Amino acid sequence: MEATANDQTISSGQATATEEYDETKNVYVKNFDLEVTDEMLNDAFKGFGTITSCVVAKNEDGTSRGFGFVAYETTEEAQKAIKEMKGKLMWGSNLYVAQFQKKTDRVAMLAEQMASMKIDREPRLFIKNVHVNVTDMVLKEFLSKYGEVVKAEVQLHKTGISKGLALVTFKEFADAKAAVKASREDKMDELLGKKLIVSFDKGRR
Repeated sequence: MEATANDQTISSGQATATEEYDETKNVYVKNFDLEVTDEMLNDAFKGFGTITSCVVAKNEDGTSRGFGFVAYETTEEAQKAIKEMKGKLMWGSNLYVAQFQKKTDRVAMLAEQMASMKIDREPRLFIKNVHVNVTDMVLKEFLSKYGEVVKAEVQLHKTGISKGLALVTFKEFADAKAAVKASREDKMDELLGKKLIVSFDKGRR
C-alpha cells in the first residue's frame, strides 16, 4: 500500500498514517538503524496507547530510509509517546521523535527558528531595572568591563524621565553574552544601587 503525506510517498504492507489525516495523533520518528522493521517500530511505541498505523519509510527497492511514522487513536497518546521516547537510545542511536508536520508547516517553523537564531546572535542587549539617574554614558562605561560597547541608549518617556529600560549594543557577540551571563548568575555589580536585568534583545517590548 502507498500513502502520500504532502508529496512524500511511503510504501508499506500496513495501513499508513492516516487517510483522514490528523497531525496531532501522528508521531514522526527518525535516526534509527536501517534494519528496523515496521514490527520493531510498533513494538517500541505500543506501550503508550493504541496504534492505528505504524510504518517505516522505504525506498523503491524496499530498503529503509531511516525514519517512520506512528499514528495513535488519540492526541494524548501521541504526546505521551513523544515525551517518553524523545532522545531515547534505541537500536544503537538516540531517536528523534516529534509530532509529524506537513511540509508547509515544517518550512514555516524552520523559517521562524532561523529568524530567532539570527536575533540571538546579534550583540544587542535589552536591559531592565535601570536607575532613573543612569545616563547613556554612565551605562556604556559600566558595561564596558565586558567588552567594547558600540552604543548605549536609555529609553525615556516623552517627559524626558527614564523608563528604567535601555538598549546596549556590543561590538562582539561574545562580550554581550558575557554581560548576560553575569546578570543571570548574579555576578554583575549594582549600578546606583540597582541590579540590572540583562537579556538579549528580541525586539518584543
